[in-house]
Amino acid sequence: MAIRSVLRLLSRLGLDTALHRDIEVVQSSGLFDTEWYVAEFGLLGRTFVDPIVHYLLRGARRGRNPHPLFDTSFYAERLSPNNRRHHNPLVHYQRFGGREDKDPCLWFDSTWYRAEYDAPPGGEVTPLLDYCTTGRAEGRSPHPLFDRAWYLGRYAGEIGSADPIVDYIYHGARQGRLPHRALAGADRVAADPSSVEAAIRTAAALRDPRPPRDLIRDRFDEEASGAFVAGLRESNPIPTPRPLVSIVMATRDRAEVLPAAISSVLGQSYAEWELLVVDDGSRDGTEGVVRAFSDPRIRYVPGDGGGAASARNLGVAAASGALLAYLDSDNRWLPDFLETMVGYLCANDLDLAYSAMRVDSEDGVRFRGRDFDLSDLVRVNFIDLNTILHRRDLVERFGGFDATLRRLIDWDLIIRYSEGTKVGYAPFLGVLYDDHKRPDRITVRESINAKFVVLNRHLIDWSALRDAAAERKRGLVSIVIPVYGNTGITNDCLEAIFRESEGQDFEVILVNNKSDRGTLANLALWAEARSNVQLVAVWTNLNFALGCNLGFARSRGETVVFLNNDTLVTSGWLEPLRAEIGKDSVGIVQPRLLYPDGTVQSVGAVFAEPDGLSHMLYRGEPGDAAHVTRRRRVQAVHGACLVVSAADFAALDGFDPHFVNGQEDIDFCFRLRTATGKHVVVAPDSTVIHLEGQTRGYNRHNRQNRLLFVERWKDQIVADARSVYAEDGFDVAAFTPDSDEYAKRGIAVHTPTLRRNS
Repeated sequence: MAIRSVLRLLSRLGLDTALHRDIEVVQSSGLFDTEWYVAEFGLLGRTFVDPIVHYLLRGARRGRNPHPLFDTSFYAERLSPNNRRHHNPLVHYQRFGGREDKDPCLWFDSTWYRAEYDAPPGGEVTPLLDYCTTGRAEGRSPHPLFDRAWYLGRYAGEIGSADPIVDYIYHGARQGRLPHRALAGADRVAADPSSVEAAIRTAAALRDPRPPRDLIRDRFDEEASGAFVAGLRESNPIPTPRPLVSIVMATRDRAEVLPAAISSVLGQSYAEWELLVVDDGSRDGTEGVVRAFSDPRIRYVPGDGGGAASARNLGVAAASGALLAYLDSDNRWLPDFLETMVGYLCANDLDLAYSAMRVDSEDGVRFRGRDFDLSDLVRVNFIDLNTILHRRDLVERFGGFDATLRRLIDWDLIIRYSEGTKVGYAPFLGVLYDDHKRPDRITVRESINAKFVVLNRHLIDWSALRDAAAERKRGLVSIVIPVYGNTGITNDCLEAIFRESEGQDFEVILVNNKSDRGTLANLALWAEARSNVQLVAVWTNLNFALGCNLGFARSRGETVVFLNNDTLVTSGWLEPLRAEIGKDSVGIVQPRLLYPDGTVQSVGAVFAEPDGLSHMLYRGEPGDAAHVTRRRRVQAVHGACLVVSAADFAALDGFDPHFVNGQEDIDFCFRLRTATGKHVVVAPDSTVIHLEGQTRGYNRHNRQNRLLFVERWKDQIVADARSVYAEDGFDVAAFTPDSDEYAKRGIAVHTPTLRRNS
């Protein structure tokens, strides 16, 4: 009698066994391929051997696979010793591992598969079963580094109707077939299977840099905080005479909350202070509120209405103390703040110290405070201005607040004051911070885009890049490609670059703007496989401008091409662009950008109105029309493919990150023309296909980008559209704005209706 029949009988008699339960799990899993198992392991003809029983009793111990995509040895190696002893690998996968997204083999990435294809989580349908029942028929790939469509196209005649991934694992790798187009012609990876597997493993294991720790907590150890304060007071590290602390309080129209902030200064246990209340153009009786306090240490300083940075700089200029602190007019200090901070700074001979604070907002009460880490500070603003105390000489060494910033001026200042100085965290609760969202607060009123401006200053050493510009490799072209998802079109883009740029000296810098895991692995494989590809991975999405700037900082060429990943370069594309730079005072060049159907996407930017936005010249026209195929000078070009010298790009600190995925290319052209007098041209001998708008969230910041551009350049925009079209024999019958609302604000893009001159 077959073993399974005996076990069923025992089960009916109430004598259930572990083997019987395992058989039921394997049988119901949908992952035991009997035909495969019998054929692969020579059981054919031995009909007395039940394949499932054989696998459970013998096959698993010998590393035999129950399914072409379940690798028994691979899975078992990743189990704990206890699970390995007590569980058959496939049984464990079906009961536990599949629900936890454990990988069944090297070439099946369960976590990625679920995320990429929105596969159902948990339950009886494991990622592998979903692939077998649904995914394979729909053309899904089981692994981010298996380029299924490419593999099928390249090896169709060799694999027939076989599942591409199964063919690769069991036959293709041994026969020299490659799983991904990045490996085709790669100079760093040989064709042997071990070299390919090593590259795949390295790329798949790469992770983005860890995000900075902000450490906003729901609780704070107030007992430890009190002990810290008491310990400093007992040791009394403050020298005699006690140093004067100048407190700068910038305010505007905060008369209602101002008395509480001033009172918290008056309540300090440390008496050696002066308070400079700088009134930045209030209209609510602020001066009277300040002067009502009779303490001679409080001084009213009239401001110039120039904003928070300007007001604080006025306060610092009027200050007398050797130490400086800052308190916003809607926040308060706890009574021991100054005494503890002065003691801590003096005891540790610090240049700058900061404390923890309690944050009150609509979300409740939280606490903020953590140890100092400069590498984190330049990525996230975790030190609040209200918590710091610093020596006055930092102002003389590094300057004051930057009045060109509309927001995050404190973060910029604290980073500058922390580089190359001694900074320490005093772990006590010193500040009560009001974080309620009121319309008069800078954090509510002003755009968060200033974050990217601050990052651009401190993540990139622009001064060093300018100094080293002359040492860059002559003749080398650096192609910088920011990437956010869209693995397929990125691979098409890179494949075209390597195919159509043969004979040119170039490098590719890929900037992963915190895409999904599969995108990172894909980019990592290109960099792992090819010596002229670099990967710059970042911890968050830094958008187009800053992403390009970071890529530029890693480049080595004297000429730089900024290229969208949704482009396809064509034969002979690079040399005409490289040759234009520096010729006849050309500073920026763009190729003829066409849509896949051969019509024009852009041959430069022209302006319909003197205070509006540019539109793409001859968009939608036939790409081979005479007026499209001539070299022309324009005011600006578009960043889908923009070429510039490295020296010029560094001189301007790159693209301006105030712009978020829009207008930064046009703005850069205006800045370069203004700063250098160089020209911007379109070189039609170079053609690049642009899919346009394939990146998610591209148009999200349109309104803000347009307002900023017009505000900055409205006095220098030349309405040149009619004259350009007239030169080519066209009249403009009408300009149609893309939005009536935008047209009223002067930020519309106007599309022309053209007619041939009679």
